Amino acid sequence: MNEKLYQRHFRIINEHVDQALVDMQEGGEKISCGPGCSYCCHLLVEISEDEADALADWFFCQAAKTQQLVWQRLISKSGVLREFFSSRRATQKFITPYPAHIDIPQGVFTRYFSEVAAPCPFLEDGRCVAYEHRPGACRLHMVSSAPELCAPCCDDDSLYHLPPRVEQLRREVLEALPDPEVTVLFGELSILVRAAIEKRLAETHFG
Repeated sequence: MNEKLYQRHFRIINEHVDQALVDMQEGGEKISCGPGCSYCCHLLVEISEDEADALADWFFCQAAKTQQLVWQRLISKSGVLREFFSSRRATQKFITPYPAHIDIPQGVFTRYFSEVAAPCPFLEDGRCVAYEHRPGACRLHMVSSAPELCAPCCDDDSLYHLPPRVEQLRREVLEALPDPEVTVLFGELSILVRAAIEKRLAETHFG
């Protein structure tokens, strides 16, 4: 079976993450992220169309009950995002998928986390139900500070610690992954995954 593009990308990311974890452990630094710690699952998450396909693949392999629950959460979250992005002219372009050279500004991430912080549709009981298919942004998000310091209500950013080795890891992954094709679109996770699922449903219905 041919390896899909997202599978190749995830394999490359995982290899770099594994080495970074070994390096940090040898350096006496421990990542505090773990099951039940899910503050980062309430952030905006930018993904590519390929990563949306990964989550759509997972979706269509699930039982009907799981599909229904996740679909309802996707509909709800994409509606929340549409309202959030529509609230200001500068962010209206993020309602629909956008090209790779456009990024959601850091200030928008911060405003969303402090004002909205709606959970990821794949978050259930503090865990990611699609963990093996999670996008690169999730795989590369790690801290060594106490989990509670990631909460939106924590005002002291100086206590939040992103290890230098994680910063290095992100640079390594960017260098290791091929540049996206100019035709590849990006977007917020819920918006892009919903679109990927709807596209497949339409192809099934009309194909």
